[in-house]
Amino acid sequence: MHGVVAMQDGAKKTRLLDSLEQLLATGIDDRPFSIDAARVFAEAKAKLEASGVNVSFPDLAIASIAMAENKTLVSNDGVFEHVERVHYLRFERWEP
Repeated sequence: MHGVVAMQDGAKKTRLLDSLEQLLATGIDDRPFSIDAARVFAEAKAKLEASGVNVSFPDLAIASIAMAENKTLVSNDGVFEHVERVHYLRFERWEP
C-alpha cells in the first residue's frame, strides 16, 4: 500500500488504491515461517552473502516461504530479482 500512497495524486493512484483496498478486504492468506522456510532462508542467505548481495530479513523471509512452498512470489520490489538470480525463487514482477 505504501507504494501506491506515495504515488502522485491522480486517476491511476485512485484506481490502484481502490483495487488494493478491495483485495485487502477479501483477505490475504498468511503463510507461516516454517522449519522448511527457515532452512531455505539459511541456504539462500549464505548464497546471497557469498555473491555480495544483502537482502533484509523480512524480504528474505517472504521469499523463503515462497520457495519452501514451491510458490511464485509476486511483487514490485526488485530485491527479489537478486534472490531469483542466486537461489531458486520463482519471481514475477508486478508493476501497478
